[in-house]
Amino acid sequence: MFTKKRLLFLGKFLISGLLFAYLIHFINWQEVLQYFKNIKIIYVIYFLIFYCTGIVISARKWQILAKFKNFFYPLKFYIETYIIGTFINNFLPSFVGGDAYRIYRLGEEKKNFKISSGTVVVDRLSGLLGIIILSIIFGLFNFKLFSQNLILQFISLSLVVGFFTFLLLIFLVKWKKDFVKDKLNILPKKVFEYFIYFTSFREIKIVANFMLYSFLFSFIGIALANFMLFQSMGIEIGIVNYLSVIFLISIVASAPISIGNVGVKEWAYITLFGLFGVSSSGAVAVVLISRFLQMMVSFSAFPLYLKKKKGIDKN
Repeated sequence: MFTKKRLLFLGKFLISGLLFAYLIHFINWQEVLQYFKNIKIIYVIYFLIFYCTGIVISARKWQILAKFKNFFYPLKFYIETYIIGTFINNFLPSFVGGDAYRIYRLGEEKKNFKISSGTVVVDRLSGLLGIIILSIIFGLFNFKLFSQNLILQFISLSLVVGFFTFLLLIFLVKWKKDFVKDKLNILPKKVFEYFIYFTSFREIKIVANFMLYSFLFSFIGIALANFMLFQSMGIEIGIVNYLSVIFLISIVASAPISIGNVGVKEWAYITLFGLFGVSSSGAVAVVLISRFLQMMVSFSAFPLYLKKKKGIDKN
């Protein structure tokens, strides 16, 4: 018997398989290999610096959210937990696993997993919100291209609609909570609770802080880091053109429609960077080296994971 969860996994597996088959069949792998042979190591080092800086920024943002909810741990705790969560997402089959680990580690001492889960959800939401805002801003710099391309129009319109829907829901949940809860029933109970949790961050200073860190992470940990990989392979693309789609690509690649976003990220790179003359093989080469480097960084957390896991097993 197929449960909803199994059908969802089967659908993701099918999409991943189809996209993977497309890449195998249509990409010139000799060209991809040539890009790897000519890679400039100095830019790979720059990538690692920016990517690791992004992890620290993300950890700091999570620390700010957690501190507001009376979880007082040093930044080292959040960096370690964050990178172990990334390791779990990369090397274990469940995307939720990394977040579940973060929730457990934060709420372990006080046994308050409801509040710790809220900080992780708000961390995710604020990060997504930051990327959407940057996508809209930098997309305006390439308005002419966006107005002429149906794919860009569809993605951009979806983001704008999603952004304003999110703001509307925040407004309704905060000021018309009973109306949303009793009359509209537009949100599942769990989602409704997390929206209430999100609105609990009333202090402008706190909101400004974690949104600033969201922007910093997106710009440094995503945009600058991946731009270094283009430079490492000698792929020329104007910085304005690059910035106008990299955040869109990040959102598309994070869509939970395939296993580990296999194929989706490659498709997004090929399609959107292809608008600026980047070859399919060049785009795939960038994605593959990015995946490899991110996995190697997260794998460095393996000893930490084993150490923490022993502690969890004992409990």
